[in-house]
Amino acid sequence: MRVAIIGAGVAGLSCARALSAGGATVTVFDKGRGPAGRISTRRAAVPFDHGAQYFTARDEAFQAEVARLMLEDVVAEWSPRIVAIDRIGGAPRPSSDLPRFVGVPGMNAIAQALAAPLDVQVNVTVTAVERVADGWHLKASGEDLPGRFDAVVLTAPPVQTATLLGAHPLAEQAAAARMAPCWAVMTSWADAVDVPYDAAFVNEGPLAWIARDGSKPGRPHPHTWVLHGSPTWSTEHLEQTPDEVLPMLLDAFEAIVRRPLPTLAFSTAHRWRYAYVTAVIDEPYLWDATDRIGAAGDWCRAPRVEGAWLSGRALAGTMLAS
Repeated sequence: MRVAIIGAGVAGLSCARALSAGGATVTVFDKGRGPAGRISTRRAAVPFDHGAQYFTARDEAFQAEVARLMLEDVVAEWSPRIVAIDRIGGAPRPSSDLPRFVGVPGMNAIAQALAAPLDVQVNVTVTAVERVADGWHLKASGEDLPGRFDAVVLTAPPVQTATLLGAHPLAEQAAAARMAPCWAVMTSWADAVDVPYDAAFVNEGPLAWIARDGSKPGRPHPHTWVLHGSPTWSTEHLEQTPDEVLPMLLDAFEAIVRRPLPTLAFSTAHRWRYAYVTAVIDEPYLWDATDRIGAAGDWCRAPRVEGAWLSGRALAGTMLAS
């Protein structure tokens, strides 16, 4: 079975590895410069985890995968001092002490490790998938990609997945999932931001999350912070420029920490158009066994890194069984 997978994030790579282990020939296509999706690490003045900040492991199969990656020094447990801030100017309160894990030396190390044995073709933006008599053909930027595939798996965000599915009945199911944007700000400071915590969930104002990125294992730059805009604020400011967004979120950060910030050494902003899953579909994946096309992702039932991994793996199991 020759399979094309669109998207080299966690769901796509999980699916690809399981299919390959089952004997399928798999090619993964991704529009980015490397595998990662939303577990990306931005290489700026210093590295930043500007997408997913960490992940948890509840499922036994995923726990086993995390243990394997820890043995390979690709994953480490992150034990931050983490709080919740319910209102701007209010006192932080302790948050959960749930075990949290990160990639080392950056979140994208996980994707690189998962992708290592696979055929992953990057800088390829798939714009159409076409069902023909002998299987599936793919187009990128209007041009036919070489090869024919017996099956296709889509792991892009639901809006993009629905667009690629076109008139296929699965498109309506994919479109039922919803995602919201996030403005992410990456900052490096000349000195420590003097607060008694490493990360905070923020429940009021423009920001939803702040984290001392340098507190994570394997990070050589201790005075780095990542700030994530809330879904509501990010939606309201979606079409503004990074230069317009940056000062507003830096001001919000200063209001949260309630003290003057040290000298700013570096800052930049990145817009994630599809970041937060706000509505899932009640299926672990989508699959049409007749046409041999499916979809997987964290928007299928479980909006977490773990959910993406489980979704891709479960879809692969169904494909191999059929």
